[in-house]
Amino acid sequence: MSAYIVSKDHVAIFVVGVNLKRHNRLETPDLLKQAKLLMRENVRSVNWRYGETSRSPAITINEQHEAQAKVLSTEDLIMLGRCLIYQSCETEDYETTKAAGLLRELLLEVYEERFGAQVSATSNVWSI
Repeated sequence: MSAYIVSKDHVAIFVVGVNLKRHNRLETPDLLKQAKLLMRENVRSVNWRYGETSRSPAITINEQHEAQAKVLSTEDLIMLGRCLIYQSCETEDYETTKAAGLLRELLLEVYEERFGAQVSATSNVWSI
């Protein structure tokens, strides 16, 4: 298994896309904070895996991210989120991090929107 640092756009578009699915408009106050948290965890994971000391890149949220997120399907958002999990889960404590909890919360919202049912954060859907 290899791990890599996902692009800043990957993280920003995922966060914006989930927010648009949730509210049908941008609720920006926490989006940048969420994106930074997810980006930092991804970098921390890759650093741990390869013994590196890369710094988390500066990340922004902009209109281009909103435009790109608007054309994504629910399935696209699920794939972006699952990729982010896969690329961020190398550390032994990943499951207990704020980023892992946030990512589960965001993906639950997308799953619920897609499948029309409540999905538990502790269900086996995470192991699919």
